[in-house]
Amino acid sequence: MKKILTLGLILFFLSCGKKHPNVAKNRINLPATSWRFTLDLNGDLLPFNGTFSDIKDYSATLTLINADEEIVIDDVQLQNDSVIVPLPFFNTEMKLSIESPYMLSGVWTNNDKENYHIPLNAEEGQNFRFTPTGSDRNVPSKYFARFELGTETEYPAILILENNRGNLTGTFLTETGDYRYLEGNVMNGSIHLSTFDGSHAFYFRADISGDSLINGLFKSGRHYQTNWEAVADSASELKNPDEISFVIEDQLFDFELPNQDGEIVNWDKSHLNGKVVVLDIMGTWCPNCMDASRALKELSKPYSEDDLVVLPVLFEYQDDLAKAKNAFSKYSEELNIPEKFLFGGRASKKIANEKFPMLNSISSFPTLVFIGRDRHVAQVYTGFYGPGTGDYYTDFIESKQDLLQTLVNNK
Repeated sequence: MKKILTLGLILFFLSCGKKHPNVAKNRINLPATSWRFTLDLNGDLLPFNGTFSDIKDYSATLTLINADEEIVIDDVQLQNDSVIVPLPFFNTEMKLSIESPYMLSGVWTNNDKENYHIPLNAEEGQNFRFTPTGSDRNVPSKYFARFELGTETEYPAILILENNRGNLTGTFLTETGDYRYLEGNVMNGSIHLSTFDGSHAFYFRADISGDSLINGLFKSGRHYQTNWEAVADSASELKNPDEISFVIEDQLFDFELPNQDGEIVNWDKSHLNGKVVVLDIMGTWCPNCMDASRALKELSKPYSEDDLVVLPVLFEYQDDLAKAKNAFSKYSEELNIPEKFLFGGRASKKIANEKFPMLNSISSFPTLVFIGRDRHVAQVYTGFYGPGTGDYYTDFIESKQDLLQTLVNNK
């Protein structure tokens, strides 16, 4: 009896000393506070902010913050000494090692691109973007900008900014959409802006010279970079998104594409006759497309499916219907929209133009085609100006409310 008792005590103490392979100490080693993340874009650091919360033994929530945008990721995994942050809509993820209670290091990986990794670090307790200086430097609220200077692909943009003692928020608008929610600072006579939403990793900087911004640098992800400049201009405008694309000849709109089940369908087989249709030419990899999908969901609420149909046409990184269906299933679940879609193929403007030859051009994802009950195109809207663009987004909502009401009432 004595031997049995002694053996039991030994086993009890051994079991108390054994560590779980997934280490419950994560609850202590990952503070639920503000963190400052930095992506290393070949020597230029792109900062973004986030907050960990709801930390449990093997899971947590991370909220990414870009100006007024908050992206909540509630399925963060804590494994041993690692933090894995999946960004499922865009098939990317952050993999980080816990170096100390206050420091993480690892990579951001885009799984849709071969061998695409960017070094990533995070430091706890820092809620600033770039180094704060509390600058009183005057920064105008609107600039006319140009990117890819001196090349055949040079393109215009509008930069809108809000300046609060050197803390900047705003965005660039181009003729194919906006550059997301940007946040940054005025530092030593320069402006610095960045955003990271799981798909886009954008970094901008430029020197302030009077009412101009010069020596501008724009980096996107691991490979792309270009120059830019801007001059203050409160009256600057771009081409109207309603006028960039249009029908070549007035004709009944049609298509021939596989639906989500692989069946080749056209307008008649899709049961669209007599309905107003918004064709949403988009991709699940595209945050601007997600903004547009959310807006279309709200715009369609006053109408029944007998009157109005929003029909997504997917162009994805891979020409694979099964993968597109899986991606759109997650996308539609998050946005609470129907899972029906058409599949256009690989994400390529050239391919998109081939699928819709009745349009003069498709120059952006998303492109929204508003079609009346008579199958004639009422309007084509190129790109999308999301909530981060302020009045531009409001103007879109108000104008499309009027357009849809007119089309639905035209029976």
